[in-house]
Amino acid sequence: MKEEGVLPDLVMYNTLNFGLSKCGRVSEAMKFLKIIVELGRFANVVTYTSLMNGMCREEDVLSAMALLEVTELK
Repeated sequence: MKEEGVLPDLVMYNTLNFGLSKCGRVSEAMKFLKIIVELGRFANVVTYTSLMNGMCREEDVLSAMALLEVTELK
């Protein structure tokens, strides 16, 4: 994609986060959150909600709560 001069935006990253989180690949989705932050962009409510829903589906409520605490600090 970058080779063709198209840069991914927050909508694209959110779409990837949602899909990966929904199918149980939350650890991979978290990588996109890190990329968003590294690019200097701000993740939004869609980003965090997708990740937290995925964590709760995997019964990893503690991680979802930890992510919620991080979002409250911003």
